[in-house]
Amino acid sequence: AVNFDYSFIAESIPRKRIGSPEDIAGLCLYLCSRAGAYTVGETITCDGGAVNAT
Repeated sequence: AVNFDYSFIAESIPRKRIGSPEDIAGLCLYLCSRAGAYTVGETITCDGGAVNAT
């Protein structure tokens, strides 16, 4: 295993942290639930706002 310091990446993200599996799980639960049943053909970015920061 290679140890890598991701802190410089986290600093560039508006949420100031690397996403966790739980962050992605929330989106997955929505998409798999009745609440997300009418969401079709979308590209959903789940990146803590990193796209907006560039």
